[in-house]
Amino acid sequence: MTEKKFPIRLENDPIVNCIIELRFQPESDTAIDVFPGVLYGCLKDSFPHMEKTPVAQIPSSVRRIDENLKYSATVDFVGDWGRVKVADCAVQIQINFPYPGWQQVKPRVEKILDSVMKAGLIAQYERISILYHNIIPVDEGCSALSPLELDLKIGRDIDQLEQSTLLRTEFAHDEGVTIVQVQSGAQAQIEKPGQLAEIVKGTHLSVDTIAVGDIKDFEYMRERLELVHTVERNIFFRMVKEDAWKKLGPVWEE
Repeated sequence: MTEKKFPIRLENDPIVNCIIELRFQPESDTAIDVFPGVLYGCLKDSFPHMEKTPVAQIPSSVRRIDENLKYSATVDFVGDWGRVKVADCAVQIQINFPYPGWQQVKPRVEKILDSVMKAGLIAQYERISILYHNIIPVDEGCSALSPLELDLKIGRDIDQLEQSTLLRTEFAHDEGVTIVQVQSGAQAQIEKPGQLAEIVKGTHLSVDTIAVGDIKDFEYMRERLELVHTVERNIFFRMVKEDAWKKLGPVWEE
């Protein structure tokens, strides 16, 4: 991808959900069983509450041979700013709304990933990814897809596509694979502690960037994490029209 300067963040960030995921192969079946407890011991100061999920009721022998279940969380660690979801072969870090910005998120995520690596129960890493869900505001009277750099045409003389559009595509690049999804007429209910839930409406844009390959040490993990985020950010700003993201309060440097 050609280099272009983009803002480091947006004051009115459209991100409503952020998920960082690390997938791996555990050393053994025993490692799968003890991993949540070992990790909780490292993270309980920041994530004091532990919740088992319905997947935990499924026998581990079944989970380990199912491609979906082995990446589905059996336990959640809940803290003030997010959740750590632990599966047999994955760890997901979910960041609460409002998104505090990458400069705050990155050190928190690195601390968790460092604890995962120091547990010493992983044989091989498969991939690391970042998924952002955004709700892009749409100006009154404008089409739902107007904030995006997106030209969509199906058939002849069909001009009502934007009333309800759902699009998914993926593409490869030097750093890995990115999956982009667009949905018009979207809304999200945002829960805020001690406040009434907020309804955010607009066009949904999700960008999921995946870097595949083993991770040899923590420094390499940090490099991959930053690289994935940079790719993610650049794709977002290429997907959203400049006049649309300028309305969200671009910040060029801290």
